[in-house]
Amino acid sequence: MEIITTSAGKKRLAHNGFVYTKKKTSKSTIRWECSQRAANSCKGAVVTDINMTTINSTTTHNHEGDQFHVEAMKLREDILSTATANRGQPGQIIADKLITRPVEVRAAIGKTESLKRAIRRKKRGVVPVEPAGSVGIPHPLPPQYTTTQPEGDKSFLIYDNAFTDARLLVFASDTGLRLLGMAETWLCDGTHSTAPKHI
Repeated sequence: MEIITTSAGKKRLAHNGFVYTKKKTSKSTIRWECSQRAANSCKGAVVTDINMTTINSTTTHNHEGDQFHVEAMKLREDILSTATANRGQPGQIIADKLITRPVEVRAAIGKTESLKRAIRRKKRGVVPVEPAGSVGIPHPLPPQYTTTQPEGDKSFLIYDNAFTDARLLVFASDTGLRLLGMAETWLCDGTHSTAPKHI
């Protein structure tokens, strides 16, 4: 028996290749129903003690258990929780997590595109509110905006005139500056539409 916490903070119970969602809590027990109840009309269920350590009773399922599905669900939640702390691209986050997994788990996790969309939604949910102007930008900036990722140990913010009305932030890595210093010509471009409106 294993408790899986979803990225939305809900608890799921995994046992013998089946996944259950919490249905009802009493003073001493919790009733869990098969997660395929709606899709497959499955009446499978378990009742656990209130601490979710012991299964008191079970009701039979109308389908076989699938441990690969359980592992894929755990992997999906791991990917989504990693995405909130990682500024990497969704495709790279997924590739890093899937590379060591059995092919059956990779197949059970579903389409990569839907997982990428879930990662983008998750990332949007943790993006801070856009500042109304330079005075709304915190000082000092949080570490996730001043260091390179995923290492988090290399400085990326090289200049901040924090205490003026015309706030100026300059970001660059040591490697990037070294390459610029060696180049004979600089070409500039930018995705200005993705920058905050007041910046």
